[in-house]
Amino acid sequence: MKTLSEKFAELSAETKLAEERLAKAQTEGQEWAERKREEIRTKVKEALERFAEEYETAPPEMKARFDEMRTKLRNRLEEAKEQGLGDGSRAKQLFVEKQIEARVAVRYAIAATRLAELFAIQAIAIRHLAEARGERTPEPTA
Repeated sequence: MKTLSEKFAELSAETKLAEERLAKAQTEGQEWAERKREEIRTKVKEALERFAEEYETAPPEMKARFDEMRTKLRNRLEEAKEQGLGDGSRAKQLFVEKQIEARVAVRYAIAATRLAELFAIQAIAIRHLAEARGERTPEPTA
Protein backbone atom coordinates (compact mmCIF):
# COMPACT_ATOMS: atom_id res chain seq x y z
CA MET A 1 0.00 0.00 0.00
CA LYS A 2 1.28 3.45 -0.85
CA THR A 3 2.18 5.85 1.90
CA LEU A 4 0.15 9.02 2.23
CA SER A 5 3.03 11.08 0.80
CA GLU A 6 3.08 8.79 -2.26
CA LYS A 7 -0.66 9.28 -2.66
CA PHE A 8 -0.23 13.06 -2.35
CA ALA A 9 2.54 12.90 -4.96
CA GLU A 10 0.17 11.02 -7.27
CA LEU A 11 -2.48 13.69 -6.66
CA SER A 12 0.05 16.41 -7.43
CA ALA A 13 1.09 14.70 -10.67
CA GLU A 14 -2.54 14.27 -11.72
CA THR A 15 -3.17 17.95 -11.01
CA LYS A 16 -0.21 18.96 -13.17
CA LEU A 17 -1.43 16.76 -16.04
CA ALA A 18 -4.92 18.25 -15.74
CA GLU A 19 -3.44 21.77 -15.97
CA GLU A 20 -1.52 20.78 -19.09
CA ARG A 21 -4.60 19.22 -20.73
CA LEU A 22 -6.70 22.28 -19.94
CA ALA A 23 -4.10 24.61 -21.45
CA LYS A 24 -3.93 22.46 -24.57
CA ALA A 25 -7.74 22.28 -24.82
CA GLN A 26 -7.79 26.08 -25.03
CA THR A 27 -5.68 26.04 -28.18
CA GLU A 28 -6.53 22.75 -29.90
CA GLY A 29 -10.23 23.18 -30.53
CA GLN A 30 -13.43 21.22 -30.07
CA GLU A 31 -12.39 17.97 -31.76
CA TRP A 32 -9.33 17.58 -29.54
CA ALA A 33 -11.36 18.52 -26.45
CA GLU A 34 -14.02 15.95 -27.32
CA ARG A 35 -11.39 13.18 -27.60
CA LYS A 36 -9.93 14.24 -24.27
CA ARG A 37 -13.35 14.16 -22.64
CA GLU A 38 -13.59 10.47 -23.47
CA GLU A 39 -10.05 9.88 -22.17
CA ILE A 40 -10.82 11.70 -18.94
CA ARG A 41 -14.06 9.74 -18.46
CA THR A 42 -11.97 6.58 -18.66
CA LYS A 43 -9.56 8.02 -16.10
CA VAL A 44 -12.48 8.83 -13.79
CA LYS A 45 -13.68 5.23 -14.07
CA GLU A 46 -10.16 3.99 -13.29
CA ALA A 47 -10.01 6.28 -10.25
CA LEU A 48 -13.35 4.89 -9.08
CA GLU A 49 -11.93 1.37 -9.44
CA ARG A 50 -8.93 2.32 -7.29
CA PHE A 51 -11.36 3.84 -4.80
CA ALA A 52 -13.22 0.51 -4.79
CA GLU A 53 -9.97 -1.32 -4.00
CA GLU A 54 -9.39 0.91 -0.97
CA TYR A 55 -13.05 0.53 -0.06
CA GLU A 56 -12.70 -3.25 0.16
CA THR A 57 -10.09 -2.88 2.92
CA ALA A 58 -12.38 -0.70 5.06
CA PRO A 59 -14.15 -2.12 8.09
CA PRO A 60 -17.89 -2.75 7.53
CA GLU A 61 -18.98 0.19 9.69
CA MET A 62 -17.03 2.60 7.46
CA LYS A 63 -18.35 1.25 4.18
CA ALA A 64 -21.69 3.08 4.49
CA ARG A 65 -19.88 6.43 4.41
CA PHE A 66 -17.79 5.32 1.46
CA ASP A 67 -20.89 3.96 -0.33
CA GLU A 68 -22.42 7.42 -0.29
CA MET A 69 -19.24 9.03 -1.62
CA ARG A 70 -18.78 6.42 -4.35
CA THR A 71 -22.41 6.71 -5.43
CA LYS A 72 -22.14 10.49 -5.72
CA LEU A 73 -19.02 10.21 -7.85
CA ARG A 74 -20.59 7.63 -10.16
CA ASN A 75 -23.76 9.71 -10.50
CA ARG A 76 -21.80 12.85 -11.40
CA LEU A 77 -19.88 10.90 -14.05
CA GLU A 78 -23.13 9.60 -15.55
CA GLU A 79 -24.68 13.08 -15.50
CA ALA A 80 -21.66 14.51 -17.30
CA LYS A 81 -21.84 11.76 -19.91
CA GLU A 82 -25.59 12.23 -20.48
CA GLN A 83 -25.37 16.01 -20.63
CA GLY A 84 -22.62 16.06 -23.23
CA LEU A 85 -22.06 19.36 -24.98
CA GLY A 86 -25.67 20.14 -25.76
CA ASP A 87 -26.80 21.49 -29.10
CA GLY A 88 -25.20 24.91 -28.74
CA SER A 89 -28.42 26.74 -27.88
CA ARG A 90 -27.38 27.07 -24.25
CA ALA A 91 -23.63 27.21 -24.86
CA LYS A 92 -22.97 30.30 -22.73
CA GLN A 93 -25.03 29.01 -19.80
CA LEU A 94 -23.47 25.54 -19.96
CA PHE A 95 -20.00 27.09 -20.20
CA VAL A 96 -20.58 29.07 -17.00
CA GLU A 97 -22.14 26.06 -15.24
CA LYS A 98 -19.24 23.77 -16.14
CA GLN A 99 -16.70 26.35 -14.98
CA ILE A 100 -18.50 26.59 -11.64
CA GLU A 101 -18.68 22.81 -11.34
CA ALA A 102 -14.96 22.53 -12.06
CA ARG A 103 -14.10 25.12 -9.39
CA VAL A 104 -16.33 23.43 -6.82
CA ALA A 105 -14.84 20.00 -7.65
CA VAL A 106 -11.34 21.40 -7.11
CA ARG A 107 -12.35 22.90 -3.77
CA TYR A 108 -13.88 19.55 -2.81
CA ALA A 109 -10.62 17.79 -3.74
CA ILE A 110 -8.65 20.25 -1.61
CA ALA A 111 -10.99 19.67 1.33
CA ALA A 112 -10.73 15.90 0.84
CA THR A 113 -6.93 16.16 0.76
CA ARG A 114 -6.92 18.11 4.01
CA LEU A 115 -9.31 15.59 5.53
CA ALA A 116 -6.96 12.77 4.50
CA GLU A 117 -4.14 14.59 6.26
CA LEU A 118 -6.29 15.02 9.38
CA PHE A 119 -7.17 11.31 9.43
CA ALA A 120 -3.51 10.35 8.99
CA ILE A 121 -2.43 12.66 11.82
CA GLN A 122 -5.20 11.27 14.03
CA ALA A 123 -3.98 7.74 13.28
CA ILE A 124 -0.42 8.72 14.18
CA ALA A 125 -1.57 10.37 17.43
CA ILE A 126 -3.57 7.24 18.32
CA ARG A 127 -0.53 5.05 17.57
CA HIS A 128 1.63 7.22 19.89
CA LEU A 129 -1.00 6.99 22.61
CA ALA A 130 -1.22 3.20 22.24
CA GLU A 131 2.57 2.84 22.29
CA ALA A 132 2.77 5.03 25.40
CA ARG A 133 0.43 2.50 27.03
CA GLY A 134 2.67 -0.35 25.91
CA GLU A 135 0.33 -1.54 23.16
CA ARG A 136 1.66 -2.57 19.78
CA THR A 137 0.05 -1.18 16.66
CA PRO A 138 0.35 -2.30 13.05
CA GLU A 139 2.82 -0.51 10.81
CA PRO A 140 1.29 2.63 9.31
CA THR A 141 0.06 2.34 5.72
CA ALA A 142 -1.10 5.92 5.23
